[in-house]
Amino acid sequence: MRHIRIGPLLAVVLLASSAAFSQTPSSYEDLIAKGNSEMHAGNPQAARLAGEAAINLDSTRWEGYALDGNALMNLKRYQEAADVLTKAVDRAPEDEKATLRELRRRSMLVAGDAPAESPARQSKDLGMGVRHSVAVGASTDGAVIVGTVNDDVAQQGHAYRWTQSGGVVDLGTMGGKGANATSVSADGSVVVGWFVDAGAQKHVFRWTETTGAQDLGTMGGTNAAAHRVSANGAVIIGELINAKGEQHVFRWTQPNGVQDLGSMGGKEVSATGISADGSVIVGYFIGGNKHPHVFRWTQEHGGQDLGTMGGKGAYALGVTADGSEIVGQVLNADETGHGYRWTQAGDVQDLGTFGGKTAIANAVSGDGSVIVGAVTDASGETHAFRWIQKSGVQDLGDMGFEGARADGVSADGSVVIGMAWGTDNRTHSFRWTATLDGHSSN
Repeated sequence: MRHIRIGPLLAVVLLASSAAFSQTPSSYEDLIAKGNSEMHAGNPQAARLAGEAAINLDSTRWEGYALDGNALMNLKRYQEAADVLTKAVDRAPEDEKATLRELRRRSMLVAGDAPAESPARQSKDLGMGVRHSVAVGASTDGAVIVGTVNDDVAQQGHAYRWTQSGGVVDLGTMGGKGANATSVSADGSVVVGWFVDAGAQKHVFRWTETTGAQDLGTMGGTNAAAHRVSANGAVIIGELINAKGEQHVFRWTQPNGVQDLGSMGGKEVSATGISADGSVIVGYFIGGNKHPHVFRWTQEHGGQDLGTMGGKGAYALGVTADGSEIVGQVLNADETGHGYRWTQAGDVQDLGTFGGKTAIANAVSGDGSVIVGAVTDASGETHAFRWIQKSGVQDLGDMGFEGARADGVSADGSVVIGMAWGTDNRTHSFRWTATLDGHSSN
């Protein structure tokens, strides 16, 4: 585990801002000065008390949060520090934000190595060591993650599989020019996605620990891409392009091969979610009015147009294990987005913007109690969020970078995965965890 001491750094920042203190009450200024003195003396607990007192005196100021966050880092309570420093960033003037974000970034990175007795919530940059990476799929317990990385030299996409016990394994390009892993089975043993061959055609692949990569071809079309796999790894869904150039949904099973499910009534279609047993498929299509509609397909009834969820248009992006609930984004007349939750009873719950200007719900836990996604505020900053049915929304912040979005969640709702980005034009895969009782307490 890495230990860092950054008290003097933040003390310099706060003292350098003394000009800003000249117009504040002396009691607030005195508390900050006392806290800095305690940090220099190696007393982070006393410094934290001073920071908390300053926050109680004026919660609109940033200096108290910065002092409290710095003290928490030196007490090795890294995730709490990151949460407090987020509040400091939100309140700080522009010329102070960069330093505070760097402190928060350090705290987030160390939190990934924090000991078991530290706070329950942890975030970790998976550290692929490449220019771009994104995490898109997780096993039931979140111990296996899959996604895509791009290298710095050839800019080729490689599929990857990360495990909690062994770290990242590069699955390569599946014999093609580039590959993307898009989903993983419940136990983490089956990975699906697509690759581009030498002739620029997209093929579906299925990878297992025992057999390695299997080229499933173009699903009877000219191109095909897999997006989701069932819990047992036996059913794959995605899109194919047929000989006429039409986009259709496909469903592939181990015993029966490919089934063309058609266009669901649209000109463009995307299959984005599958139930645990593979019997329910959800997604969206673009209709004649050029607005997205949600669809739900079942073996019994085929494709059903669920409409636009009360908005101008709507996207389905995730489904529960039993296929009875769908989450996604509904577009308003002004093109801003809200998260929504649809149930098989026909009820649509508008989840709003989670405190931001626009929001998107990207994934849902197996039982529907946890939803994750991204919210963008009026200033353009994007944060990952985790919504819990019993307690509401939880802002997961920017994961220590400039912005972040949550793209997936484990079936039990305890692990959130996604992508964060920084000013260096790089993207990072992240993994955020919570204790199981975090469903109601986080």
